[in-house]
Amino acid sequence: MLFTSAQSTNDYYPFSTDPNMEIGRTSVGKTEGDGGLNINTTSKNAGQQAGSAYVAAYCIRNNFILRSNDHSHPGYGDYTTFPSGFDYDKTKKPGDMQFAGSIEAKFPNATFRIYSPATKEYYYSSFGPEPPPVNIH
Repeated sequence: MLFTSAQSTNDYYPFSTDPNMEIGRTSVGKTEGDGGLNINTTSKNAGQQAGSAYVAAYCIRNNFILRSNDHSHPGYGDYTTFPSGFDYDKTKKPGDMQFAGSIEAKFPNATFRIYSPATKEYYYSSFGPEPPPVNIH
């Protein structure tokens, strides 16, 4: 899904999170709101959200600014609030941390967060600037 205003995607995104699949929201363009685009994607899979990687690759190839990426971690329990890839040295399986690091190399002001449908809260998942807190009602 493609949104041209931040409000419409903010209204849609938390409610679109299915407990059985990851759903992502990527904000691109120089500005928020009507000056930027917000793209919601899913792989329809509980273990990955490949759509965000395709959007990021498109942004890099076409010189679009990637401002932020949020995605959900389906399921319940503590693991839903932590970024994947923290054990990359052992598993060699890239995850959220490697994705965020590779994007921040090109877009150092980009922010990355994880949304937990279980807690209805966002968790910070990157090394770049800390985004402002978001309240879900």
